[in-house]
Order: sequence, then structure tokens, then C-alpha cells
Amino acid sequence: NKNGEVTKKPTLFESAFKGYHGLRSVVTEVLSPIHWHNLAQDTVLLNEIATIFSLHKSDEKIREALLNLTFSMFTKEEREKTIEALLLSINFDQFLNLSLKALHKIIPEMRKGLTYDKAVDAVKYKKEASTQQKFLRVLSKEEQNELTNRVVKRAIAQTRKVINALIREYGQFDKVHIELAREIKRSHKDRKKIEDGQKKYQTFKEEVVKEFIENFGREPKGAELLKYRLWKEQGGYCAYSGYKGTAGYIQPDKLIADVKYAEIDHILPYSRSLEDGMYNKVLCLSKENQDKKNQTPYEYFNLIGRDWYAYEVYVKGMLKGLSKAKKTRLLKKNFDENSAKEFRERNINDTAYMAKYIKNFIEENLELTSKSKKKVLSINGTLTNMLRHNWGVGTKSRNTHLHHAVDAILIAFATDSEVQRLSTLSAKLEGFNYQKSEEKARKIRFTPPLKEFRDEVQKSIDEIFVSNAPRRKITGSAHKETIVSKKVKSSEGKFEVNGGIAENGEVKRVDIFLKNKKYHMVFIYTADFEKTKLPDITIKGIQIDDSFEFMFSIFKDELIEIKQKNKEAFQGYLKFVESDGRFNIQYHTESQYNKKTGRFSTGSLEYIKKYQVDVLGAIREIKKETRVSTKKVLREQKKLAIKNK
Repeated sequence: NKNGEVTKKPTLFESAFKGYHGLRSVVTEVLSPIHWHNLAQDTVLLNEIATIFSLHKSDEKIREALLNLTFSMFTKEEREKTIEALLLSINFDQFLNLSLKALHKIIPEMRKGLTYDKAVDAVKYKKEASTQQKFLRVLSKEEQNELTNRVVKRAIAQTRKVINALIREYGQFDKVHIELAREIKRSHKDRKKIEDGQKKYQTFKEEVVKEFIENFGREPKGAELLKYRLWKEQGGYCAYSGYKGTAGYIQPDKLIADVKYAEIDHILPYSRSLEDGMYNKVLCLSKENQDKKNQTPYEYFNLIGRDWYAYEVYVKGMLKGLSKAKKTRLLKKNFDENSAKEFRERNINDTAYMAKYIKNFIEENLELTSKSKKKVLSINGTLTNMLRHNWGVGTKSRNTHLHHAVDAILIAFATDSEVQRLSTLSAKLEGFNYQKSEEKARKIRFTPPLKEFRDEVQKSIDEIFVSNAPRRKITGSAHKETIVSKKVKSSEGKFEVNGGIAENGEVKRVDIFLKNKKYHMVFIYTADFEKTKLPDITIKGIQIDDSFEFMFSIFKDELIEIKQKNKEAFQGYLKFVESDGRFNIQYHTESQYNKKTGRFSTGSLEYIKKYQVDVLGAIREIKKETRVSTKKVLREQKKLAIKNK
């Protein structure tokens, strides 16, 4: 008190050791205190259990890893009982910045009474053991195998590219601020529900595998099992055209023989819902998948004028193998931004996991120059939203990609003390949501980090050129579904399929040629990449010969600039090409393609230019390229090169 008297009894420091106590609680409850005592003697085994729960994300992977451990103190029945209980009760979601090797050295010194920093000095475990480097390293093979989620892998790879590019351009970072998504943890009830569902699926999976082997004489490979399972669920029909009868039937033999014949689709687009579970997946003909694009079934049917009522009757009455959750998604009419936001928040765990993984990876592997102990600061997404209003930046617009840049500026200026203060005050003002941000901002006052901060932010984002990753990967259906007799149509621009002629599928690449100051285009389809020779006929039927000069190839999401006669030039990313040669281009800041402003005829071009955009948005013109051959020819050339070594 004010007189300097001690009014409270001193308390000893008590570590939470939540993971340790969680394990003890489960084993004691499921088996007995004696069983826990025996397990606790094996510290190596305890560390292995903790490592598995920390690194693995899915219950299936955790169970598989735990079953590979040796529980010598338990019977087989006790081991299985313990594993199932641990899966339902344990959730490790954070990492220390120390390896087990370091902990094994430091902890014995702390048991002697030394503080942490003195224990570190005692074992001489200092910075020379650090893996931190000037540039962020690539994931090791072990880390690649550990991360089964391809979205997380891609995010880490892109993060590394951007960070290293920034370091080369501006020098080493002092600190790193990262926005973390709000993680929704699963309850015991939810985990039990998932557990029951996994057991049910395992039984069903075994039955499907057995049936697959009986029908096709071999075990399923890759996505074949999932495709076959969905095919059975849907009664053999396409999820979107099955209501039309035989036209929507998926032939099982062709489904397995031709990987591009039918595809797995997210009912509610993954980019809008973040749902990657079975209840959001269906099997459909490739043409349907390509036409549906980033739409819900209802949006797709409305766009092409299909009979929604007939489809509704079909889904409710005929698709009896589908779960209620899947039918609900197939028939969902309202999927506006608010609805999509609700879905994303329910499926945010992947994003939260990804952000945490990146945060830990940067802390452990990137050398930062700040003298501060806390060099990597994580900020909750909700707090970023509140700072936007408190600092007068305004509401978020999702019509352009630039709102991400604004968030990045806010996160960069947010100090640890401001974040702590905002978190504390925010907890006292319940009921915060995006719509009430301005109202709440009036109650929590923060001084902007700079004078005229809003104007400075606007000036900064006005100078940004948004970088897109070109899509040069060749995937998709090799041809459209409609096959006609050879006698009806000539094979020009078509190719043979089962004795008929099929129209080519999606344009994957456009090759640009120049002759007498006129531009000529040759479409390259998916199927063309498996041939021995590239097409040499333009979209207007003109034969390409040596008198034509090859300029460059254009893939989806590559930056181009076109100038039509008597019109202004337009620069943007190529989204897709129509059969008559019209280009559909999206301005670099736009988050969605605008048909009214982005559709251009290429019949009378004054010029067409191609640009390369690096990860920081710097652009340079590509004057001329060498025409890249087909995959088949490139494979043969590679084999020949290896043979001649």
C-alpha cells in the first residue's frame, strides 16, 4: 500500500504447462493415475506425443502418427482407448521458439534454480545455434511432407518470394507484423461428431475400394477414389446436368479412363466460401465445371437460363444418396457477400493455421535487425478493422485488390502497445462487428500515426501496381462434351475422339504472330500440348509459314496492352479468350472481371504488347519470345539430353 506495507502474501511462480496437464488429465480419467505415472516416466514418448499434436492438423493424421508410437507401458486396448480420448480432448496450437534439443539442455539448469536467461548462458546455447538467415529459406523435404494442405504450401511459397524480393530491394527487415485470422476452435461435441463421421467414412471407403477393384481390376489411384465415391452418391449423373436425363450421365469406364472427362467441383466456390469438405464437393462433367466457373449452381443456372424449378425437384427427389448439407448447398439461392462471409468465418481454421505457421516460420528462420525482444508481432484481423476506422482510413471496399494494401499499411504502423490497448478496450465493448466499427471507433480514440494519415495512405496505394501470378499450368478437359460424326463436320480445328470429332476445349495459350503490320492469333488448346507439333492455323484459317514473325505467347493472367484503331489503349490481365478471338481483360486493381469495360475485339489491332510483372509490381515489356513447343516434344528432348550425357 501507500505506506509500503505488504498486504498480499507473495506467490511462487506457477507455470501453466497446459499441454502436460491436459495429457495427465486424459490418461488419468480414461485409465488411472498409475497409468499416467508410468507414462510420465517416459519423457521421450511424451515429447513425441506433443510434437504430433503440434505439427499435424487433421485427426486422421494425428491418429496415424500416434499408432506408430510404442506405448510399452500399455496394453493394445489401453493404447487405443487413450489415443481416441486424446483426439477428442487435446489441442496444441502454439509453438515455442526452442527445439527439444535446446530444452533438454536448458531445463536441468532451471531446475537448479537458475532463471531462463542464466540457464541459457550456463549451457552456452546462444545465437550461433540459430537457423535465422538474411533471406527466408525454402521448406525442407520433411516440412513439405508434413504440410499436406496445398493451399498452405502455396501461401508459404508466395510469402517467401515477396519477403525475399523486398529484402533485395530495400534491405533487411527490422520487424515483421502479421495479421492473424480469428481461429474458431472445435468443441468436444464437434470433435466427437467429426470422429463418428470419420469412422463412418472409413467403413464406406473400404466398401468403395473393394467395389472399385471388382469393377476395374486394380486399386484406385490419385483422385479416382473420390470421383468414384461421388459418382455413386450421385447415382452416376452429373451434379448440374443430371436432371436432364441421359445427357448428364457420366460413363464409369470413361470416368476412370479419361481424367479430363469429369471433374470434382466445389458447389459453393472455394474462393468465396473456404469450404473444402465433402459436403461442398460434387462430380460434374468438365464442360459444366468450366462454364460454372466461380458461381453457385443458382447463379450459374440463372446466367445460362436453365430451368431452376426442374433442378430443385431433381435434387430433392432423385439425389437420395446426398447428405442434407450437400443438398442445401446445391439449392442455396442467396450467396451474397454477407452470406459468403458467414461461410468463410466458419471455415477460417485453415487461414488461421496458415498465418500461425508463417509467423513461427519467420520467427525461426528470418534474421531481423530490431533490438526488440518481440520482433514478430501478430495482430488479430478484427483489430485491423477497428484501426481502419480509428485512424480515419474509412470502410473496406472489396471491388479492388487495394484493400489488402491498406490493411498491410495499418498492420505495419500498429505498435505492440497500441494493439494491447485496443485489445483490452475492445474486450470491454462487446458486440463489435464490421457494421458497428465506426460507432465503436468513436468510443475508442487513437491518434493516427502520421499527420494527414488518410491522404498519405491514399497516395501510397495510388502508386501500387497489383501483381498476378500467370497460370501457365496445362490442366482441364481436352475437348468439349459434344461429339459429332466425321461425315457431318470436317476435322479442321477439331480432333478425333472414339470415332467422332470433338470440339476443342478451353484455350490455354494464344500465340501471336506478325506479318505486314497485321497481328495473327493461333489458339493452343489443352489437347495440343500432347501432340508432336503445335497448331499452325490462325483463328481465321490462315496457314502460318516462315513469312510470319512469332512475337510471343499469352497465358491466362499475363499482363497485356492492346490498342484498337481510333481507340485508347487498355492494359490489364488476360482472363479468357472467346472463340471469335475477343480478349477479356481485367484491370490490374479490379477484384472481379467487368464485361462492360474489359471485352475487346482483336480484328483491327494497332498493336498488342506483353509485359512481365514481378512480385513487387515492377513491369517490363517482353518484346519477343521463342515459341515453346508441346509437352510431348519437350519430354522427348529431355530424354535425349539425358541419354547423350
